[in-house]
Amino acid sequence: MFSALKVEWLLDTYDKDRSLARAGRLAVGTIDSWLVYSLTGEHRIELENASRTQLLNLGTLDCYDAVLDLFNTQESSVNRAADGVVCTIAWGTPEPMYAFEGTILSTGSTLVWLANLLDLEPSRLSELAQLVDDSQGVDLVPAFAGLGAPWWDEQAAATISGFGLGTGRAQLARAAFESTVLQTEDVIVAAERHLGTRIQDVLVDGGPTQNSWLMQLQADLSQRAVIRSNTAELSAIGVVHLAGISSGLWNKTQSSGARVG
Repeated sequence: MFSALKVEWLLDTYDKDRSLARAGRLAVGTIDSWLVYSLTGEHRIELENASRTQLLNLGTLDCYDAVLDLFNTQESSVNRAADGVVCTIAWGTPEPMYAFEGTILSTGSTLVWLANLLDLEPSRLSELAQLVDDSQGVDLVPAFAGLGAPWWDEQAAATISGFGLGTGRAQLARAAFESTVLQTEDVIVAAERHLGTRIQDVLVDGGPTQNSWLMQLQADLSQRAVIRSNTAELSAIGVVHLAGISSGLWNKTQSSGARVG
């Protein structure tokens, strides 16, 4: 994500005069582009992934010479940010579908870190957190790699505050789960500012959404309806659906679920 500077560093380190890149002997891409190259010998990248590199003009879906010069790479462009959320391309079939998103840097990793600290299995951390009604004033800010959306503060440091002699393992566990909920709410509020309207329903998917207690915690804090997908890993289903459209197995209005098994 936002990898233009990393690409520039790699090229400066291994191809200072860009001769290898110009000769087609050196290429930088994402995992999907490497898989396509390995299978077909062609250098291609999926549109949405390309939109997150800063090397694609989201308006023209083409190169942007100003950023090309800035990063000294061969293809480039910019992603625009507003209200703390980031403009992106969700998919292309082949016309682009634009979206905006807010990336949270530490959620699951926070829970794994605390579980290791408390010498627990991560799956047990939720049980421990549910033993108390609140964190008794303990706040955990999991800025282990800075803060992502909507703050975008890479200098922020992880902190735990509000603890005292009565603070126990359960309060720390509760604070860790609350940090996930609070970060998510920050992004939802930023999205509301961007849209100019209140978001009443939040559609959720992914592994953590299988934790009903966590989803209820999110709904209670947000005072919104949290609607959970029946399929946890919904992104994988979306990939299959788009692949079916591209290959002609079905169209946009048909469900891929009945065809995959």
